[in-house]
Amino acid sequence: AIYFATIDPTLRKEIWPFLLRVYPWASTFEQREIIRNDIFIEYQKIKKQRMKNALKTSWINIENAIIKDVIRTDRCKPYFAGDNNPNIDTMKNILLNYAFAYPEISYIQGMSDLLAPLLSTIHDESDTYWCFVGLMQQQTLFVCTPIDGRNLMEINLNYLRELLKLFVPDFFMHIASLGSDALELMFVHRWILLCYKREFPETITMHIWEACWSHYRTSYFHLFIAVAIISI
Repeated sequence: AIYFATIDPTLRKEIWPFLLRVYPWASTFEQREIIRNDIFIEYQKIKKQRMKNALKTSWINIENAIIKDVIRTDRCKPYFAGDNNPNIDTMKNILLNYAFAYPEISYIQGMSDLLAPLLSTIHDESDTYWCFVGLMQQQTLFVCTPIDGRNLMEINLNYLRELLKLFVPDFFMHIASLGSDALELMFVHRWILLCYKREFPETITMHIWEACWSHYRTSYFHLFIAVAIISI
């Protein structure tokens, strides 16, 4: 149902933690409350440990990179608009804590764009952090942990090339004739990295995200969207 009809915006705060695997689908309310309390405590531990490293040069560099991005992320939207907006600090803290907890990934430009809709929907810092962790573990995203040392963007592009051969052969033959640079498909990198966040209005983007998160028949639904766009 989510894949075909998306979620009522008023219910997203409750349902997204299931889609992003914070809570098991079969869990009871009491079980979810225990999980929520446990992960809140875990988040506070991560936060405290990260603060101990706050003055290290490496962390100063990461913090500067995050600040540079978060102050430019979705500022036209009321939730992040205005000077001294506390939601900007919350977004910064979540990204810093994620970079600390997952040093093999750390922070990659574009993460703030993926985090912003989660925070503006869920509001709570700890709950948003764990949903973001779940999002980063989705293997459809470039910013995930590499699989067996392979770059996930390249994995996505390889699959997309095969889909283009199958569904849009004339287009594929055209770009192939232009040489190896054209086959890098640079124009789709942002589509994959941000899951079309900047290509569509927010209501459509959220439908796309939820359809991808549902993993209905495939974990690579976003690539079929790319094929559909190219075929127009």
